[in-house]
Amino acid sequence: MARYSSIIEEGLRMFPSSLIGFVRAVPTGGDTVSGHFIPEGTTVSVYKLEASNPFSLGLRGCIGRNLSYMEMRLIIAKPLWHNNIEMTELNKKWNLQGDYKNMVIYNNWIKPGLNLKLTPRKS
Repeated sequence: MARYSSIIEEGLRMFPSSLIGFVRAVPTGGDTVSGHFIPEGTTVSVYKLEASNPFSLGLRGCIGRNLSYMEMRLIIAKPLWHNNIEMTELNKKWNLQGDYKNMVIYNNWIKPGLNLKLTPRKS
């Protein structure tokens, strides 16, 4: 099971669901990261291949992490249980040399907050 989990972790490291990572705003007063001062309000994130944690950590960590891992294990296990699998020559685009040059990447929207006030309806 440890090897199986490692394969999933490596797959998530190489192909994270969000390549740019989870963005954060630098707090009031700014902060220093790796010896470089970052002004307050700057949007920052971590390049996922350098520091991989596909579900984030802390208060903003994914609440569906355990369910997601269970689903990944099931989805991967079923074809492996019933089939022998091998790569074919048609998969040359999956050569990861050259900074993933055959892959297409889409980023996330960064939206402003949506402030709403809800008041009970009058009958």
